[in-house]
Amino acid sequence: MKKTLIVGAILSALSFNMFAETPSFDYVNIGYVSNIGGINKFDGFGIKGNFELNESFFINAEYQSVDSKAFGFNANGDYNRFGTRDTVIAFGIGYKKDITADSTFFTELDGVKAKVGVGDFFSSKENGYQVVVGLRSNINSKLEVKMDVNYLNLDHVDFIYRDDTLFQLGGLYKFNKSVGWYFDIDTDFSDSSYNTGIRFSF
Repeated sequence: MKKTLIVGAILSALSFNMFAETPSFDYVNIGYVSNIGGINKFDGFGIKGNFELNESFFINAEYQSVDSKAFGFNANGDYNRFGTRDTVIAFGIGYKKDITADSTFFTELDGVKAKVGVGDFFSSKENGYQVVVGLRSNINSKLEVKMDVNYLNLDHVDFIYRDDTLFQLGGLYKFNKSVGWYFDIDTDFSDSSYNTGIRFSF
């Protein structure tokens, strides 16, 4: 009986190793974005893609557009709610390094362009960069998990600087090798948001 259990455990370990692989950096995410709680509600959509250049480097590209309702004074001096639309574009290069048979460390540096439109009478543009450091790991052939830290620094057109550090936890369920469902949560411990949708891998 003991020999049977030992043989079974060895075969299970060998089978696991045969299927072990690191996460792919060739994919496109298309999904929905929204905040979690808070006074000002926003939601919209986002597109993100990673494209491998070789075993060590990849390109990152992102586009996000969200609408929100905020409080403030309008052109007549009345305090009320008004709509805003935020768009963010990020593009850059990343480095990745496999650290186990199923886990990959990665970091990336992206240039960022952001635009905030308030109703029909005001818009603001910001340029800056983001630095991301994280880890992705395949739990099994169907499930991947991710965690990363994102430092964002933006320069307002009026030379007002703002920066933020976001922490992200995420997961991916793979229906097959080409299609999966992802869910990510971002937080700076004062505000949080989530994005979820479909991943197309290639």
